[in-house]
Amino acid sequence: MILKQRVTWIDLCKGFAIILVLLGHSYSTNNRLLMWINSFHMPLFFILSGILIGLRKIYERPIKRIFLDNFQSLLIPYFIYSILLTCFIQFLKTRGGAGFISGVIDSLKYVFILYGNSPMWFLACLFLAELFLVFLHRLPNTIRYGLALLGFVIGVWLPHDPLLTDLLCRVLRAVFFLTIGELLSSVNLEKYKLLSIPMLVVHIFLSQWKGSVVKFEDSGIIYIICALMGSVSVILFFSGFVKKRNPKWLNYFGKNTLTILCTHPFLVEIIRLVDYKLLRSSISSLGLFEGIVITVMILLIEVPIIWVVTKYMPILAGRKRVVQK
Repeated sequence: MILKQRVTWIDLCKGFAIILVLLGHSYSTNNRLLMWINSFHMPLFFILSGILIGLRKIYERPIKRIFLDNFQSLLIPYFIYSILLTCFIQFLKTRGGAGFISGVIDSLKYVFILYGNSPMWFLACLFLAELFLVFLHRLPNTIRYGLALLGFVIGVWLPHDPLLTDLLCRVLRAVFFLTIGELLSSVNLEKYKLLSIPMLVVHIFLSQWKGSVVKFEDSGIIYIICALMGSVSVILFFSGFVKKRNPKWLNYFGKNTLTILCTHPFLVEIIRLVDYKLLRSSISSLGLFEGIVITVMILLIEVPIIWVVTKYMPILAGRKRVVQK
């Protein structure tokens, strides 16, 4: 049976994941919470995408339709937001003066080769990885899983330079996590919900192992273990414990993760500028609470932004048309 409706626990889990992204981008200095967040939050998004691919059996659709659907839902927002963010950042750096045009042109090369700029890289990477996964589905399962694992090994240990090699490594790692998600889509996750707590405890311990922030692009052995254990523990927790409670606010943010992902960098920069110019760095001096305060502020501002985008510019949310309430 092909799933067509939304899955509540996945929206809730995505809401939690996007809050982790906001927290991860809201701190100006390293701390243990940031170490934990960065140890798994991006693989969590890829694994959730893989679960949806498996539930909806997207790979059974014609390649052309998959390409066009993903181009509209991922690449159009990617290009629009990336270009806007590039111009915005360069304007903050140059105030529109000397170097603005050259800075924009230099930065846009990363956008147009689908390498992306933070955090829009995720959309381009997901677009390429999903197409890669669909092509792998044309192969027998043994070969498909073997290639996904081999690709992951290559993506981790191949030198991440030059730029296009780094992009390839990034996509190969994403394909692996998508495959893990697809495998999980056929598992009765609620049955294993009690494993989420001990897995999370072990994951928290491992995430502090190196004493520094380890990110998706690093992907060492400890990161791989953390990414899988952290993502699966959160997925088991939400699919088993949280879905029945269904906090509406978390569900709301989970349904609009793309808009939040693409608009929050603008808000982070504006908040930091206001904090520096008007508040004399009061927020940045809050230590562990710095990220929490900025994240809460962003979530509140995102509510009207989501409403405007959904109602008047659905293409920026990766949607074909305005959603009727």
